[in-house]
Amino acid sequence: MAKEGEKRYSLSCEILGHSADVRAVSCVLLAGESREHIVTGSRDGTACVWRPDPSSNKDYLLHKVIRKHTGYVSALCVIPPDAQAGRLEPLLATGSQDATVLVHSLSPEVEEPLERYTGHTALVTTITHQHGQLVSGSWDSFVRVWKSGGQSSAFKAHTPAVWTVAGLFRHDGTRRILSGGADHKVKLWEVDSGVCLQEYSGHGDVVRDIKVVSHQFFISAANDSSLRRWNLHSGQCLSEMYGHQAYVYSVCLIPRTSGEEVVSSGEDSSVRVWRGGSCRQVVGIPATSVWSVCCLDNQDIVTGSSDGVVRIFSVDPQTIASPEVIANYESKMEEHRRRSKKSDIDVSSLPGPEALASDGQKPGQTLMINNGGVAEVYQWNADLHQWDKIGDAISKAPESTVYQGQEYDYVFDIELDEGGPTMRKLKLPYNKDTDPYVAAMEFLEANGLPEMYLDQVAEFIVQNAGEYQGPVASGPADPFTGGARYVPSSGVQRGSGTGSDTGGAQDPFTGGSRYRPSASSSGRELGVGPSSSGGGADPFTGGNSYRPREFSQAQPQISVNFTGSRLQSTNAYFPMKEYKLFGSPSDYADKVMGKIREFNGALDQTRQLKAEELTRCHGLCSSLTSPRAHSVTVAPADLQLIDRIIHWPPDHVFPGLDILRLALLNKCGCKYFVDDEDGGKVFLGELLALAVGSQAQSKNQLLVLRCLANMFSVDNGQRLMDGQRKWVRHAICTSAVLVFNNGSLSNNYSAKYRGNRG
Repeated sequence: MAKEGEKRYSLSCEILGHSADVRAVSCVLLAGESREHIVTGSRDGTACVWRPDPSSNKDYLLHKVIRKHTGYVSALCVIPPDAQAGRLEPLLATGSQDATVLVHSLSPEVEEPLERYTGHTALVTTITHQHGQLVSGSWDSFVRVWKSGGQSSAFKAHTPAVWTVAGLFRHDGTRRILSGGADHKVKLWEVDSGVCLQEYSGHGDVVRDIKVVSHQFFISAANDSSLRRWNLHSGQCLSEMYGHQAYVYSVCLIPRTSGEEVVSSGEDSSVRVWRGGSCRQVVGIPATSVWSVCCLDNQDIVTGSSDGVVRIFSVDPQTIASPEVIANYESKMEEHRRRSKKSDIDVSSLPGPEALASDGQKPGQTLMINNGGVAEVYQWNADLHQWDKIGDAISKAPESTVYQGQEYDYVFDIELDEGGPTMRKLKLPYNKDTDPYVAAMEFLEANGLPEMYLDQVAEFIVQNAGEYQGPVASGPADPFTGGARYVPSSGVQRGSGTGSDTGGAQDPFTGGSRYRPSASSSGRELGVGPSSSGGGADPFTGGNSYRPREFSQAQPQISVNFTGSRLQSTNAYFPMKEYKLFGSPSDYADKVMGKIREFNGALDQTRQLKAEELTRCHGLCSSLTSPRAHSVTVAPADLQLIDRIIHWPPDHVFPGLDILRLALLNKCGCKYFVDDEDGGKVFLGELLALAVGSQAQSKNQLLVLRCLANMFSVDNGQRLMDGQRKWVRHAICTSAVLVFNNGSLSNNYSAKYRGNRG
């Protein structure tokens, strides 16, 4: 604990404004300002900039809100001014659950991002800046280096996730970086070549944060509850700092202390101040997770936590919060302690004060005792050969929710009975802000399970994690339309018949009840025929004569039983190993062209196809329905006609989509629309935009699904669909129509992952 005369931190200010966890905090000094601004990133999908209140020496006002990510904001990095480039103001980089890195102006007048970097395929956990470049790490295992205009290099750093990166340029002038990850290691990299120069082993769990002290030393924090100080050159761990009772998420150097004073935060509702390797003060936070901590230049501490509040702590008596704010904070702390003691810590089972008579086993060892009904925490001081009290226990370490190096609110155990002698044991990770249907689809896809389990798995998630309340982001969830997304209902009353449930959610397009398999209290028996995506009414005539031919075997019958967390299947055909593709017979061209000519005549002249273009379009349709449709050479000028038709008004676009799905079975056609990664993403975004949102039409949605399925027929289409699978999955889960008609697409993903195309 703090010695007499040592500075002690007290609450200075609380900043309210976020509606969910504050996952990242930072600070920035703008030109001409004397006090720093505070920057925060939140699980509500926003990053906020807070400016000092000119009428107060401790309060802050909202300066700017950034809502440009489609997932929550997980990482922040301030980019310093660049006088050589003529830029006198700092910039802000944000990383997100949506796998992107965006660069923003701090001016409220500039709304759009200045740069957008795409390349990561999972949540961006960390960003740093050095020597004119951004360096980011992600759950996709990669470190990526960005320069203005795009990516300059990338390398796989940790398996399965990178959690933190820190640059050395400011300390030694080199372009090297340190990284920490889910493999429990810290690594030193030559950033340009991606060569690992050294590894630092010692942590027993995920390494969450790294701060460079000097050209010789750095400090790391990890899920093993420790901080460690390292010699950068020798790789030797110089000291270990124990005190946290759970994961340590963040560490920061206190300015102007030569790295001898640091502050850390973690999953034990605390911020801890360290001096000379010893914990000198424990600052309680009335929230379980204190995700991030940073220090202002005046040595104030800024915290972001799971209650959505940003708190500032100061040693300056002139900036201590008002008595009313202090009283409110202490009341929240007392309530949080009561809840924690009631739910987490069995104080009666702890040893009494007599346990302090025994020596500690190693420096920094912690001991929890029962002192008159209060759980107190002590740390062994090897130098003075005594136990130092470091505070009252606020909360017990939580059960681990880290799965494959990534954090989740829940990790469920699933058992799958495949008819063999043993059960197949699987893990189902889930975060509360994820649509249960998205999580269920990802689980099925990752484990090669049939899409017919989708309802059962999603309902199991709802039963065990609570009803989905929608994404926590304050902005719209639908990235294409800006509208609210469709959320499946969990309040379903089930009957024993085989019809749809009257208590189920309504189809947002038809108003009717959606299909749900029948259920009983002890489980379900499903008799499922071929996928519904293969049938349906003729979109051109309204009759039942139109059924696209499927170039694969029909989906076999499957019997499924789901009880609690157990999946039982007697099916021998899953996972599927063939792609399911949609072609058409040779007489199909006349039918689709009849509808195109009808719609073309109803358009204004600026959008109409000319007579010779209609003739070419008819010839294209005939080629794409011929026996050599896959390999026939198709002219780019003819494919441009399809591109024009699919940009017609939504109620006129479906015949163009039907030709498009045929073109995507053709090598030339798929290459035209998916020529490179960037162009492919644009095309995919335009295609998905026709299938989601309030303006989406069910006939377009079904054809979009067939287009997506057919993209697996050609290599470059496969690469695009594989690389953007999370984007596709999230888009599909915005609509009941897409969710319950995507069997062929799910089949193709399963076949792709099995690597065995029929």
